[in-house]
Parts: sequence; C-alpha cells; structure tokens
Amino acid sequence: MVVTFQEDTAPSSVSSSPLQVFSTMSLTRPTLLSSSSSSFQDLKPEERGLILIHLLLTCANHMASGSLQNANAALDQLSHLVSPDGDTMQRVAAYFTEALANRILKSWPGLYKALNATQTKTNNVSEEVHVKRLFFDMFPILKLSYLLTNRAILEAMEGEEMVHVIDLDASEPAQWFALIQAFNSRPEGPPHLRITGVHLHKAVLDQMAHRLIEEA
Repeated sequence: MVVTFQEDTAPSSVSSSPLQVFSTMSLTRPTLLSSSSSSFQDLKPEERGLILIHLLLTCANHMASGSLQNANAALDQLSHLVSPDGDTMQRVAAYFTEALANRILKSWPGLYKALNATQTKTNNVSEEVHVKRLFFDMFPILKLSYLLTNRAILEAMEGEEMVHVIDLDASEPAQWFALIQAFNSRPEGPPHLRITGVHLHKAVLDQMAHRLIEEA
C-alpha cells in the first residue's frame, strides 16, 4: 500500500456547474447566501463543496496578493456558509476558514497576541502527545469509536482505488494503523491511501507521519 501523509489538500473537480451560483455572489454582499438559506441547501453536496473550495482559494489568492480587504470579504462570505455541524465539506471548510483568518490576524502581531493572550498553550509537544496516548490506553471507548469509524470508512470506500482521509485533530495514529491493516486485507488489494493531518504543532504531524510511514 502506498501511504502519503500531508498537511494540505487539493480540490477535486465535479461535472456540475455550481459556480453559476457562485458567480452571482458578490464578495461585498456576504449575506446573499448562508448555510441555512434554501439556495445553498438546495445544491448537491459536491456543488456546495465546490463553492466553498472556490471561496477558500479566492481568499487565499487575495491574501497572497496583499489584498486584505477582499480577503476579509471572502472570509465574511465563508462565515455564512461553513459550519462545524454541517456536511463534510462545510466542516472541513470551517477549519480552513479559521486558519485563513488567523493568517490574516498574524499580519498585525500585536492584535493577534492580544486576542490569544488568555488561551492555554502547550509548549511541550512531547508531553501533549504522551498525555493523549495515556488517555487512549485508559479509556476503551476511544478504541471502540476508532473501530466503528474505520468500519464506516471501509464500507464507504469499498472498491475504491484511491482513498483520502482528513484527520482534523491529528496526533494519535493508532486508528489509522488499524485502517491500513484492514485495507491491506481487501481481496482486491489495498488502495492508494492519503492521510491529511491537521494540528497546531508541525512537530506532532512529523511524528505521526513517521509512525504511519513505518507502519505502511
């Protein structure tokens, strides 16, 4: 099995044309569509996803060119469309929207530090990983949740040649060890598996990537 571990993901294309809807969305009028509006919810999941990807890329391009006003307008529109409780793409886009917003805030270090001054931070990455492993070993319910999640992934990805998993709280690779083993036992052979990890500390992602590559 070929396993790759990365920190970002590329958008996929679909045959529908939801950008016809996007073309009517003005970045200066962010309330035109919202996650609860009928025009957005009436779209197919892949169409909603393409709109969100387009907005995220638009925001990132504005940031890269230094057009922070337009980037802010894109974030305003995204804030009406993403949701941590929505469908898969809305949840993923919510994290990317937050990351882009933090990237803009870092343009003003004083403002960024002031807004994050009261947040508890863990400077010892190894200690954080160790605590999470202890928690995993002490509470079997987590292992059960991993088992059920992996079973759902296997059923949904049956017969697929390429599988992309996004771990929004990447730190403990135990779940993906089991998934790799399950994919290796498929009669048709394992798929090409890509795992994208999201974590505040790159050191945690590096450790997880190293352990996953060794397992694969």
